[in-house]
Amino acid sequence: QEVDEAANDPVHGENLAYALHFYAATHKQDLRNKVNTALSRGVYIFASEWGTCTADGNGWVDAGETRTWLDFLAQNGISSANWALNDKAEAASALRLGSPQHGGWSSDQLTESGRIVRQRLRADSGPTPGPTTTSIPAPAPDAVAPAGSPVAAHGHLRVS
Repeated sequence: QEVDEAANDPVHGENLAYALHFYAATHKQDLRNKVNTALSRGVYIFASEWGTCTADGNGWVDAGETRTWLDFLAQNGISSANWALNDKAEAASALRLGSPQHGGWSSDQLTESGRIVRQRLRADSGPTPGPTTTSIPAPAPDAVAPAGSPVAAHGHLRVS
């Protein structure tokens, strides 16, 4: 949660980002202020876990604060991963108990959290705005991978 402190003494290297976790009913503007401070220092942020409810995965779903957070992420070009695509009996779960495992869920099979997340994913399915920071160009295709890297050990990575 202290991405602003990490940005005071950043790790040097390439292709680095700092992880952020937030839960909308627990973490509010004070955490967004820390993210803004970190971004102003030139670091990248990835929200590697976030939820619509309290930080323990339960409590209540805070739809308004979730919208505020998701708007903030979009405005700052921050990618994210929502917690949790499961049918556990907790507020963070996207699915109601007993929902199918393989997708195609109806609105009735989604929890309040699941409906909020799905609606946002569908609304945001167009082009993603880029971050306000300067992007780093990708290396040339014939660049030599650093020793010990996954590419050096396993060959070129292909994304399809």
